Amino acid sequence: MTDRPNSSPRRHTRIAPLLSILAAALTWVGPPVAQADDYNVLLVGNSFSKGIKRPLRDALEADGSNATVKTRARPGWTLGKHAASRSTPKYIARPAWTDVFLQEQSDGIDDSRYPDARALDTLIALTGARTGFMMTWRDRGAPPSDFNSLRGEIGGSVGYVPIAHELDAPLAPVGWAIRSALDDGAGLDFWKPDGHHLNKTGTYLAALVLYAVMTNNSPVGLPYPRRHEDDAPYLQALVEETVFSESVIWNLP
Repeated sequence: MTDRPNSSPRRHTRIAPLLSILAAALTWVGPPVAQADDYNVLLVGNSFSKGIKRPLRDALEADGSNATVKTRARPGWTLGKHAASRSTPKYIARPAWTDVFLQEQSDGIDDSRYPDARALDTLIALTGARTGFMMTWRDRGAPPSDFNSLRGEIGGSVGYVPIAHELDAPLAPVGWAIRSALDDGAGLDFWKPDGHHLNKTGTYLAALVLYAVMTNNSPVGLPYPRRHEDDAPYLQALVEETVFSESVIWNLP
């Protein structure tokens, strides 16, 4: 793979109709009205984003914030499909989102897909919301080294880190937190029986990562559901270490 320029005729061709849709939607929506202590979050992706909104909302509300979390997720969709659709740009424009997190397919993201992220970031920026990224994960049984291409390095052409830094967007390293748990030998299973999607332990972990990235606060000490009473203290500490020990890599304040 080779690096692609940030701007190209193809990109402008793709963005132009999307901007028209967004402009029309903003005409009746008006400017964002969310307060500083409110979170109005949109997760844009596919089935990997399902199951996260409730634990994320609960985590945000646990510290006194008002929170709404929605998903714009279609099975198997790429960010390219979202960018090319008529519905997703309209949905991005409707409410006063504070944060819009983008999630690519499970096989990851690279410079062939970065233009789609750039197109969506352009739409998000027009609403005044903040673009973020959510790193995905590998299937059950994958070795920890397989997670490296999901992460990538600053200035590279593979993984979420390069595009997050290019767009000055925070990255929620969900996949990297799962990798850290595997390295710890914690013995927790984060996957549903299909070995692909996250179970309730996995979606709780993902919610904690998003919470930490959005608020810049540690999740340690947050209240947790009874079903997580055995693993919540470990997962909260794991997320604190994963997110804040490499905050520069994840492009956090």
